[in-house]
Formats: sequence, structure tokens, C-alpha cells
Amino acid sequence: MANLVTSFMLWLCLISYAYITIHAAPVWPRGRSTRFYDFKIQTMTVNKLCNSKQIVTVNNMFPGPVVYAQEGDRLIVKYPYEEHIVILGEYWLQDIVQLERQVLASGGGPPPASAYTINGHPGPNYNCSANDVYKIDVVPGKTYLLRLINAGLNMENFFAIANHRLTIVEADAEYTKPFTTDRVMLGPGQTINVLVTADQTIGKYSMAMGPYMSAQNVPFQNISAIAYFQYVGAVPNSLSLPARLPSFNDNLAVKTVMDGLRGLNTSDVPKEIDTNLFLTIGLNVNKCLSKTPQQNCQGLNNGTMSASMNNISFIKPTVSVLEAYFKGIEGYFTDNFPGAPFRFYDFVNGAPNNAPNDTSSMNGTRVKICPAARAVGFLNKWHDEDGWM
Repeated sequence: MANLVTSFMLWLCLISYAYITIHAAPVWPRGRSTRFYDFKIQTMTVNKLCNSKQIVTVNNMFPGPVVYAQEGDRLIVKYPYEEHIVILGEYWLQDIVQLERQVLASGGGPPPASAYTINGHPGPNYNCSANDVYKIDVVPGKTYLLRLINAGLNMENFFAIANHRLTIVEADAEYTKPFTTDRVMLGPGQTINVLVTADQTIGKYSMAMGPYMSAQNVPFQNISAIAYFQYVGAVPNSLSLPARLPSFNDNLAVKTVMDGLRGLNTSDVPKEIDTNLFLTIGLNVNKCLSKTPQQNCQGLNNGTMSASMNNISFIKPTVSVLEAYFKGIEGYFTDNFPGAPFRFYDFVNGAPNNAPNDTSSMNGTRVKICPAARAVGFLNKWHDEDGWM
């Protein structure tokens, strides 16, 4: 009897295991899955531009590992075969934390980066970097998805691949109608996904990252970062074909790409607007109020730099603005944010901080309160009173 019971229980377990294996295993999680990963945060010594320094890394990687997640998922990571993450970055020889403190204390702009990087590698144009080059090995005839991310701090950058066309299919997490171009431009924090087909003669082709700077009299790093788009079967150590980037101040090259982007799906937009907002976003030159101007007023015309929206420089409150609004806590914001700039002048070419144009900003924690379900129209203008963009 005991043997019969044991056999029955074993049979039941096998049937249960088979049911779970067959019916449960193939189901891919849809927005409710949980996955656990081990991430180790540690410092690592990197050798770039003839210097060594310690940087923080994740899993001893620079840049760190990529994590994909859909809404509702919890840390789902995948590495598709035909997809590559391309991170455009800036690199400073100085300690970054100390550099930030110095810039904030100076009242001036940040110094140019020591180098641009593509996935953490500056490429052969920089000192001591002939072998510090990122490379993508490609199979002739295959099409690759490149996820371009501008992780730089200050600069807008062009990106191009020698003799190859880039087809934009997504910009800032929004699918676009396919738009093919020779180059793209990304601002800090911007992302663009492009398709590239390896349809050229077998060889090694340069991927280049260079600056876009439309302002005048502003110092910036003008040496391009280089990576390789190398075909399988290319002769080792062969010379790479150079990528052609636009001139650093080529506004038309930027406008051509941006004007060509269209959303994948059309949608109805409100035809009647309840509230119109004219928003200008840029940098201002404030008058120096410091008792030590040589140390704290190193902006243009011996002033101090400040970012603003409609000439209002935001003061971070100690209590969240939304929390203060919903809880009715007074004293943390005012509801008088202007619907248009107080002063209009040449937003395109800017103006120094002297007569007849005063380009200083006001400070405040101001908000614009719009009732629910109202149609709000935005006219945005990025500008720079001091020549910075």
C-alpha cells in the first residue's frame, strides 16, 4: 500500500511538472514580470588622454550595462543581435564633482571638455588614444539598429558614418516616419534611433561625433571623436574611410534634419486654444553683486550666468511645488509665471548686458496654473542672451 501511495504521488508530481513546463514556461511576461539582477558599483582606473583617474562604474563597465523596461515591467534586460547602443559623451581630465563646484562658484560658463567619446572611447584624434577606439563589427548586407544617446553635459553634437545613410525611425521615445539623412544632430539628453545597412564595399568606415555650436565667441572642444563601423572580412589594421561632418556652425544642416522629422501616427489636435503661452528658454547675464568679482563673476561682461524661462530663473523650493499646491501650503511658490517674456529683443542674436538691452533674469518660484481639460498652446523659443545656445 505504501508503495502504491508513493507511486501515485510521484506520478502526480510528474504530471504537475509537465503541465507547468508545457503551459507556463513559454508565456512571455507582459508588463508584470519581476527579475532580479546583481549590480556592483565600484571605482575603476581608466587611462585616457595620457592620464589616469578613478571613475565610478557598474559591473566594471564604462559606460554601464543597458537595462530595458516596458511600462509595468521590473528590470528586463535583453541584447538583440542587430542592435547597438551608441553613447555620445564628454570627458574631462579634472575631477567632475570639483569641476562642477568651481563652475558654480565662478558665475561663468563651464570649460570645454577634454575630449568627446563614443561609448567611452575618444578615438585616434586625441593624445594617447590611437587604440582607445570603439568598434562595431558588421556583416555585409545586414541592417543594424543604432540607438544614439547624447549623454554629454553641454554640447550639441553631429553624428555620421562614412559612406552610409542613416534612417531615423525614432526620436526621444517617439516613433517617426522613416527619414533618411547623411548625419544627425543630438542635444544633451536627446535620443535618436537610426537604421544603417552595411551595403558598402568591405572595409573599415569611421563613425564620427563632432560639435554643433551656433553661438559666437564661446570656447568649445573642436576635435571629433572617432569609432569604427568595420565589415567582417576587412583587412586588419587597414585605414578607415573618414566620415564627413558638417561645419560646427552649420545651422542649415540641423534645420534640414529637424524639419524632416514627422510623427509615425497622425493625431487630432485642438483647433481652439484656451490658453496661449510664449516661452523663451535660454541663458542670461546677470550683473555682478559679489564682493569678490574676480572669483565669482567670470561670465560675459564680468557678470554671472543663469538659466531662465521667460526671464525667470527658477529657485528650487524646500517643498515640492505639487505637494505645496495640493496641500495648500503657502509660501513656496507664486502663481504669477508670465505667459510671455517681460522684455522682447533679438532672441536669435542675443544681446550683451548693457544699454539698451537688459538681459538679466529675475529669480523666483513661479508657476502657471491651468484648469483641467483646457487646451494650452505653446510657442517655444530657445535663445541665448549672451550668445550661448
